[in-house]
Formats: sequence, C-alpha cells, structure tokens
Amino acid sequence: MARPRIGIITNLHIINDSYRTHAGGVMNSEAVAEAAGGMPLLIPADPRMASVEELMETFDGFVLTGEHGITGSL
Repeated sequence: MARPRIGIITNLHIINDSYRTHAGGVMNSEAVAEAAGGMPLLIPADPRMASVEELMETFDGFVLTGEHGITGSL
C-alpha cells in the first residue's frame, strides 16, 4: 500500500545574496516519514509554481510550517 503523500510548505531563502532556494526543516520531513508514516514532499514557497487545485489533487495532506506565535484560533 502506498504511503500518503504529505506536502510540506517550504520557505524562501537566499544564499550568498544571489541564489534563491526553497527549503524546509528536516524535523518536518522526519515527522511526516517517521511519526506519521507518510511520504514527505516539499512544495515551493512561490504560489506561481502550482495552483491550489493542483496541490489538492496531488497531496493527501499538508504540513503548514510557520513561525512561533501561531495560535490555535486561526
């Protein structure tokens, strides 16, 4: 049986003031793979790369990463 595909929203980073990258925390990928048994797949932080509709058709779930201070009321 195939593992569920879990999309992890990445963050945009710039290396050496010139090289743009999409990156995600290793702990998020580990949590998806080890704790949840899913297949972690990184989603670029640029919304021009894929539509919401495409993402919903492709993935079984998502990890919405963020900074501290996000409240449960959101």
